[in-house]
Amino acid sequence: MGLLALFTTARLFTLLALVSLHRPAAGLELSLVPNSRILTDPNSPCGTLVCKDSGSGYRRDGSHITNMTLFVVETTRSGGGGGDGGGDGDGGGGSSGNEPEKLSRLASVSVQQPSLNQAYAGMKLYGDLKDGQATLRVELPKQADCLVEYVCELREVDAGRKQTVTSYRLVQQPCQSVTTEHDSRIISLILQRLSPSIKRLDVKLDRIEDRYQELKNDFTNLFANVNKDMEELYTRIIVVTDSMEENFIVLKDDVMKSWQQLQLHANEATSKALNDFRNVATKLNSSISSDIKSDLTGFFMSDCRKNTPVLVHPNLTPHPVIYRSAFLDVDFPFLCDTITDGGGWIVIQRRSTGKEDFYRTWADYKAGFGTLDDDFWLGNDNIHSITSTGRYELRVDLKYNGQSVFAHYDEFSIANEDKNYALKIGSYDGTAGDSLTYHNGFDFSTHDNKNDPNGDSCARMFIGAWWYYECFLSNLNGKWGKTAIWHERVVITFSEMKIRKLND
Repeated sequence: MGLLALFTTARLFTLLALVSLHRPAAGLELSLVPNSRILTDPNSPCGTLVCKDSGSGYRRDGSHITNMTLFVVETTRSGGGGGDGGGDGDGGGGSSGNEPEKLSRLASVSVQQPSLNQAYAGMKLYGDLKDGQATLRVELPKQADCLVEYVCELREVDAGRKQTVTSYRLVQQPCQSVTTEHDSRIISLILQRLSPSIKRLDVKLDRIEDRYQELKNDFTNLFANVNKDMEELYTRIIVVTDSMEENFIVLKDDVMKSWQQLQLHANEATSKALNDFRNVATKLNSSISSDIKSDLTGFFMSDCRKNTPVLVHPNLTPHPVIYRSAFLDVDFPFLCDTITDGGGWIVIQRRSTGKEDFYRTWADYKAGFGTLDDDFWLGNDNIHSITSTGRYELRVDLKYNGQSVFAHYDEFSIANEDKNYALKIGSYDGTAGDSLTYHNGFDFSTHDNKNDPNGDSCARMFIGAWWYYECFLSNLNGKWGKTAIWHERVVITFSEMKIRKLND
């Protein structure tokens, strides 16, 4: 419930408590009992209107009740006497202030109709006349119903057939400026209900402030490292520039010497001088190119390692792209997750949009497919090349049913193609559930290359490619939205498989 609705309801509840009862002779009572649940549920009835004869049944003078009627007081635009209430009741009239009034019958019991149980205009009407006593009860569904005036009328006949009429009027009073005990209870209840929310907000604000400070420190450190790297690059460029100037001076001297020799030796020396000139120019060009290439490549190239800043070319991918790596026999771009758990993760599989078809051939999975700015598989040959350079761990980040979970294995590698890229993983920990140990030691299969021990092809049955057994507990390369599954057959909406080299 919003604060505005809560205070509005509390105000109504206070008005219900501040009604003035016009008490007639002893015996007849009219009261409006507010519903306490209206503070927590604005859709519940606002209150119950009760009219009852509190006498002791049949009177000593022999009189008895013939009729009890409950009226709604309506203010009209023009004066006049009372008539039937909506065509359904006795008339009555009165005045309140300067505006004429009209009484509309709401409910009634009589000797002829001693019982009442019906619904009218959303209200529930109940009534009873027996053993010389009468009662009318109306459940008021709307807040507006609890803010109007009501009149209860009781008709009696004595032994001499003389009729007596007694009426009871329920009038709303303006809310006083003095805070009542009921107001205090309402305020206390409101504060009680708001207190947990305020405490939770305080905790969240503290967390946000702590996170902000962490991010601020991280960015400060990152920019400091970037500035340091830029200074190193600038120094290298100056060195390269100085080297180029020296080489050009040498070249100029060599050219002048060659030209002089050309002039001295004329025809015989022309050929030799030209060759010397070409050799000098080639040597200079090679030296300059090598220096620039070495410095720039060394600056932009970086290994993907834990707790190591990575400066890469600008890109529009989910993680930074490393275009060349220091791994042996590995010369292809890949994503490097520099944030999760200290960074250093090489992403080998990513699915987030479902745009890329993963029901592919053995050759596709061998070479890899997709794009680094969307869904992709890095390629079994590439994954094998990376994991063969040392010890690696595996992390699988997943989302399903609005939750983010992960699975971590302290060892990961796959064999080469001759051994069908067989899977090897270590011990599990995490929050996603262990759905990969079941596949440990088994070969990779696609729909055109079945290597699983199951009778039918698991890849064809479940539209994917994986290290199937009989058939799977996980199938992250399955059909998006249907068979792309992790723990307990949960269909995933996001997955990233990433590996990181362990310190030897």
